[in-house]
Amino acid sequence: MTPPVPTNKPAQHQSTSPTPIQQQAPPPEVQSPIAQLQPPAVVPPAGITPVSAPPQRKLNAEEKRQRFAELRQRMNRSQIEVTPPAGKVGYWAPMDDTREMGRLSWLGFQVVHDDPKAPIWKANGLKEDGRYIIGDVILVEIDTDTYEFYQQEYVNTSENMRANAKATFISDAEATGVPAFEVAKRGGR
Repeated sequence: MTPPVPTNKPAQHQSTSPTPIQQQAPPPEVQSPIAQLQPPAVVPPAGITPVSAPPQRKLNAEEKRQRFAELRQRMNRSQIEVTPPAGKVGYWAPMDDTREMGRLSWLGFQVVHDDPKAPIWKANGLKEDGRYIIGDVILVEIDTDTYEFYQQEYVNTSENMRANAKATFISDAEATGVPAFEVAKRGGR
């Protein structure tokens, strides 16, 4: 028998995994994590020209200043700001609260359904079906006259309760037999 001939190949019992010093290149089919996040390039079918965005051009200093002013103004605007058409008032109602939605419906509020291609309401959250939804609230509308009537009724009720609080307390106390008295104002003995 002849002795084994030494070779540069590792023996089968030796580990072939790389040591910390050695580095192996990843196989060509494995992409880096950043490359996996990038969407694949979309090639439009023949004869179709995409028109989704106008070609951009460099803005001069004055145009840049105006554009930045517009952006600053938009940033300062509330996300729930609404500009309704004439004769209407908008109100953001909680969609998941069926009791509140029922109360608003009973008062005459209706869910806003706008044309998504030509909206007459100016608000955030326009969906494909024409409703305005932001988070868990939905935009409802009512006529301005009806809304002003309800608001005036709330003010009148509040004023009446405040003005009649003392008289109501005294009459309720007398009805139950509890003594009630008035305290003299300070400095007026």
